[in-house]
Amino acid sequence: MLRFSGKRGNASGCLIRKKWDVGTTRSRKTNFEPKMHSTKRKYHRRSDEERIADLEQRITELKAKQALRDKKEDPVLREIPKVQKHLRKFAQLAMDNNRPDISNSTWAFSTGLDRILRSEISAQQTRPTPPIIDI
Repeated sequence: MLRFSGKRGNASGCLIRKKWDVGTTRSRKTNFEPKMHSTKRKYHRRSDEERIADLEQRITELKAKQALRDKKEDPVLREIPKVQKHLRKFAQLAMDNNRPDISNSTWAFSTGLDRILRSEISAQQTRPTPPIIDI
């Protein structure tokens, strides 16, 4: 064990090493006192009823998740966002050509599709979806 005395070095910047401490190990006195109480971790074992209830809850969550996946695979619901994109472009074209009546009808139809899509998805989810804001 190497110990360096005092500061980091002497006036010339060289490190000073005490000769008596080189290669020897000294036992240090410590204030270690063993603890009287054990630090063993306490476990809480779940009862069979608790484990069954947790597993049943997990099964219902997985069933809901699978139903949502099946609902997302519905080809009609998958096509709605694509149709809405084309309807927005058409509504803008109608406004650019001074036909606000056609544009308003198109926007109304697009909003109806959006409500149908969100109601289908939220029926399968446990939490409500936030509103979608079109800019």
